[in-house]
Amino acid sequence: MSLEQFYLYIGELIMYFQVIERDLKIIYTSITSNNFYVQYSDINNLSLGQMVGLMKEKQYFSSNEIHQLQKMKHKRNYYVHQSFLSFVDNDHLEDSVEYQEVSNKLMEDHNFFENLCIKVSNLSKQFIE
Repeated sequence: MSLEQFYLYIGELIMYFQVIERDLKIIYTSITSNNFYVQYSDINNLSLGQMVGLMKEKQYFSSNEIHQLQKMKHKRNYYVHQSFLSFVDNDHLEDSVEYQEVSNKLMEDHNFFENLCIKVSNLSKQFIE
């Protein structure tokens, strides 16, 4: 994977994380409140970890789905805070083993979270349509 592709994939992955987080807030608000806008504004600043905790309490998602959401929280933190650090100082970064490892992981996670994003977005749309 070229560095340009890497940037594209990581940008899309971060977008998936943001969309899933927003859609979790829509779903949570829809199943817990009669006043969507007031409740949504109350939870809008909660973190992804806090939202996963709230969704777990409501038992709206299966334990496997909650596990996927918890995995997302850790993956997001990795890509935002650490992914570049393992290879950025290498003189031949695209040829480095570290870059190849991160790139392969990125492609796998990109595809996984793209599918999860589609699922969660389709679910949230049921509440706002």
